[in-house]
Amino acid sequence: MKTSAIASVLAAFLPLAGPAMKAQDRADSIAAVIGASCPEELEESEVERMTALMDRKVKINTASRRALVSSGLFSPYQAASIVDWRSRNGDILSFSELSSLDGFDKAAAESLKPFVSLESFSLPGASSLERGRLRQNVLSKGGWKDGSWSWGLKYRLYKGEMVEAGIAARSNFSDRCFPPGATSFSIAVRPRSRLATVIAGDWNARFGQGLAMWSGFSLSGFSSSGSFCRKPSGITPAVTFSPAGALRGLAAEVEAGRFLFSGGVHFPGLKPWADDGKTLDWTVVAVFNASWLSRSGQAGVTYLSGRSVSADFHFCPGGVDVFGEGAYAPGSRSLTALAGVSVPVPGGFRISALVRGYPAGYGNIYAGAARAGTKVSDEYGAALGLSRGTADLTLDARCSARGDKSQLKALLKVPLLERGGWKLGLRIGERFRDYGLRNRTDLRADLIYGKGPFLASFRGNVLFCKGTGGLAYLESGYKGDRLACYLRGTVFRIDNWDDRIYVYERDAPGNFSVPAYYGRGACLSLYCGLKSAPTEAGLRWKLYLRGWSTLYSKRTAKPGNAGLKLQMVIDL
Repeated sequence: MKTSAIASVLAAFLPLAGPAMKAQDRADSIAAVIGASCPEELEESEVERMTALMDRKVKINTASRRALVSSGLFSPYQAASIVDWRSRNGDILSFSELSSLDGFDKAAAESLKPFVSLESFSLPGASSLERGRLRQNVLSKGGWKDGSWSWGLKYRLYKGEMVEAGIAARSNFSDRCFPPGATSFSIAVRPRSRLATVIAGDWNARFGQGLAMWSGFSLSGFSSSGSFCRKPSGITPAVTFSPAGALRGLAAEVEAGRFLFSGGVHFPGLKPWADDGKTLDWTVVAVFNASWLSRSGQAGVTYLSGRSVSADFHFCPGGVDVFGEGAYAPGSRSLTALAGVSVPVPGGFRISALVRGYPAGYGNIYAGAARAGTKVSDEYGAALGLSRGTADLTLDARCSARGDKSQLKALLKVPLLERGGWKLGLRIGERFRDYGLRNRTDLRADLIYGKGPFLASFRGNVLFCKGTGGLAYLESGYKGDRLACYLRGTVFRIDNWDDRIYVYERDAPGNFSVPAYYGRGACLSLYCGLKSAPTEAGLRWKLYLRGWSTLYSKRTAKPGNAGLKLQMVIDL
């Protein structure tokens, strides 16, 4: 009965969705462009990568088609649309103009604002030529939490699209100071012809819809219509404090007319050897992809040595996205596939649908296709999405290969009010299973008021699963051109671990903190950021501070905790 009541609420509220609510901070913007419904669904490595894009925006008037795709912001069809528009009409001079291109709409153009630059060096009707200069970025951070000290250092060097190099390392002083506990490094070289890319070190490979290969971050679950279809970015360099998902070795890409050939060799034993001193294992994993690119989409094949081979397609005729992929694993002799469509309908709505079949024998650890579970294996299901602006309703049903486990999940995210500086958003989730904890109901409301540089927000979250969990926070802050400061107070009462509530906490750019609140207590957190004005030589520094303290009631057998983070960034 509770499930049917929630479904009635979902159906009643979606038509009330009003104008798109503007993103409040970096995490909200990253979630919107990736296809996540909220920042809590992200992970640190992807936040790092997308934050770097915010600081060094993609110049869509000068970037090559390959650079547009590898950023992960655009599908191959959208990149082709941008390149074609530039050749026929010159530079794109406004986001309104961008929204008129094939493959884009007003909501898509709005979500890209924090990540792209419309910088132009030509008169209207003509196209710009990029002339990048050598730039450097140094990031240093340190932290303290419950008596344990940590540190991190990252260095990046780049010159337009031609050269990109970097190294990152971090560790805990309480464990050891050197060598670092986590390292990442890469160098990418692109000749002036831009027809080839060579990468040495850590790299990501994302092809098709992810059935054969999708290293790095990948959403699991269907939290929004944007999560149905992946945006393959090919081979890209990776420099991150969380290198666990990246590959390590050598990779290259070559363009030949309408064809793009990508390949690389990954040595899984290099990371344990470099970071933990383990015996070097020379096991080799090779990946190869060949894709045919057209004005309306792409098709390709991917081979992953000893694991799987796949064929994929993604086309966008008349604004309708049609995509799919099929893969075969020789070892287990299992065949897996997915197919989906996303169709715009009158009234500003978009309907998305996806079906998938992943046999239990398909166990490719490098796969990252759309799914509701934790792995691309032992899952058959179908998903349906309806979106309008930032309002989203998704329904997903799945079952195991043997049919002994099934799940139905519904999720609604809708802005109810945007008027006079006030914004009210509602999120309702319901999950039903025929095993384990059968029902999980999540109700969340966010009320935000902003006036000029000042902002205040309130969240109330109630979760029903094994028992009942509740959390609320109140935050106030100021964000100017040079200074930003936010103070948040959180109270929570969650007696069962199965009722835990995850909440995104503001942190320095490139960092990511989503603690799971459990027990009874309160938390006070402070975030401050200070930026200098750039000098004539382009030098600029940024300083960030985050501190927090959590106290628990006597009824919670858990000690309190406190922490402090300090980060400094220098752009040269």
